[in-house]
Parts: sequence; C-alpha cells; structure tokens
Amino acid sequence: MIPEGVIRIGDIVIAVDNSNSHNYPLNEPIKIESVEENGDFKGIILRTGNTGNYLRAKDLKMYEKKIVTTWNIVENIVSNQVITRILLMGIPGTGKTTFACKQGEKSGFYSVTLHEDSSIADLLGMWIPKGREFIYNDGYGLKAMKEGKVLVINEIDHSSPAVLTLCLQLLDDPQVARINSPGGEVVIPKPGYIVIATMNSKAEDLPLPLLDRFDVKIEINEPHPEAINSLPQDLREFVSNSYSLNPPNVTFREVVAYSKLRNVVTEDIALKVIFGNRGDDVKATLKIGPR
Repeated sequence: MIPEGVIRIGDIVIAVDNSNSHNYPLNEPIKIESVEENGDFKGIILRTGNTGNYLRAKDLKMYEKKIVTTWNIVENIVSNQVITRILLMGIPGTGKTTFACKQGEKSGFYSVTLHEDSSIADLLGMWIPKGREFIYNDGYGLKAMKEGKVLVINEIDHSSPAVLTLCLQLLDDPQVARINSPGGEVVIPKPGYIVIATMNSKAEDLPLPLLDRFDVKIEINEPHPEAINSLPQDLREFVSNSYSLNPPNVTFREVVAYSKLRNVVTEDIALKVIFGNRGDDVKATLKIGPR
C-alpha cells in the first residue's frame, strides 16, 4: 500500500480494495487527476474514460511505470475491440496516426486526413462518370462501415463544419448508427467497424457533441516505445528526456532525420540543418565529439 502523500497528480494507480473507493473498479489503471483537501483522490479510469467519486490512498497501489505506459493502455483498449470510438490527442510526433494505421492493418483500414477545405465527399463519397452513366463511389467512411474495417480520421479538429457534422453520424453508437447514402443505400456498420481519430490539440478544441461520441479520449505525449527503440542507442535516452518536457525541445521526427543525415555529412552540419539555432544545445546534451 502507499503511504499518504506519495501519490501525485498524473500517477497511474490501481484500486486493490473498493470498500472505501467509490465507483472505481478493482485492478484497473486509473490516472490521478486531482487531490482533494481531505486527502482523497479523483482520477480517470483509463479503459473507459469514466471517473468515480473518490479513492483513498490505503486502497491503492502504484502501477509499475516502467511496464505500464500510456501506449500499453491504448494498445490494450484497441486490441480488445470492446471500445470502438477512440480519440488519440497530444503533441505532434508521438506516432498517434502511425499507431492507428498499424492497428488497422490487422483487419483492414481506411485513412483520411482532414483540413479546412475537406469535403464530405472524402468520407461519404460522390457520383462519378462510368461510360454513359454515373455511379456512386463510396467515400472512406462508408467503405469502412460497409466492410467492418477501421476508419482512421487524422487531424479531426482541423475539419470544416460540414465534415464535423458528418463525423457525428460516423461516430454514432453501433446500435443506432446508420447513414443514408446519396447512392440510395441505408448504410449500417458491420461488426469490426472502429473509428480512431487523432489530433494534436486538446479535447476542449472539439465541439462537445462530437467529443462526447468518443468512448475514450487519451492524451499521448511520448513516442511509442517501439519507435524509440528503432533509434540508434545514443539517441534513445535523448528523445525520451526531450518528451519529459512540455513542449519537448526536439521532436521525434527531427531526431530521426538527424540520425540519418549524420551518416552522410559531418555532425555539425547535421545538427545545424536539422535543429538550427538549437544545434549547439543538442550537441552539448549529446556530448558529441569529433568523429
């Protein structure tokens, strides 16, 4: 058990006794969000995104942080397919979209990146000519629903109002979701249809009705462990330490580019080209000497 005062905001804990911890399930990861004046805690159940009334320190134990990370929790949620509407958010360069597409590879997926000029045709489809007639060509959203595949929506917060309205339908609960296609069909999602949306901003940047469609909203502010392990040994700890800052002083993409460029030009040129004025600070941190 944990002595009073050891738990901090942001820690991941589990309840081992719920006699005094109201509405929190046993043995599930809970991220502490606030500490009450009386010493109780409130947190988010990471699997569902729900909260309970309160937790007490004597009813908790710490998760092994070196084993359980945010990414572990995300992978568990997606692989079980119990939750089918997932929002991944946080700073750029952590691999949110790459992860979503990789998960979709198992059963098939469609991916679309939204922006201010996005059209509902990207998700819903459009009429196209074929010979002497027009046929309806389904968009990525309808295809994913019909085929029971994963729909990855990148940069959902950058979408036009019309597309955001369509997203409300795409994210409806499976029991009631249906879309009247301009092609004349009523499309109901097949089993296996999952929506994973990503964005680099905060949850509050989405309209509340759209945000409420997501079963879980998970903030990710660190690169995936597999991505870090793919880097040269001397850069792994450097990247991990960078993402302990908010915002990070270098991004994962920058370090990947640097690791490649330093093999074909001098260290100093690689540092200058990739990091600009930060090159000297990066060099000092890495303690790079002449090669």
